[in-house]
Amino acid sequence: MQLGERIKNVILRNMDYEAAIKIGPETNLMRDLELDSIRMAYLLADLEEEFHMIIGMDEISPAMLTRFQHLEDYVRLKTAPELQPEGKEGSFG
Repeated sequence: MQLGERIKNVILRNMDYEAAIKIGPETNLMRDLELDSIRMAYLLADLEEEFHMIIGMDEISPAMLTRFQHLEDYVRLKTAPELQPEGKEGSFG
């Protein structure tokens, strides 16, 4: 399964299916999908669990939480094997 599809599946856990099927690179997570702060917190926690990573508070930005493509790019960067400490693929910290 592609990274974007995995992220969409995580988003589905935090909202209704009808809204999630229209997700594309330009989708605004907060406006188009109506993710409020509580759902966004659950989304970030679910992303950490799904991708075995830690999202630092200082890494969360409005841009990352707005466009789906930005979120996908962030997850791709955080899970890039060459950036992981030896023996800890997919996880920082």
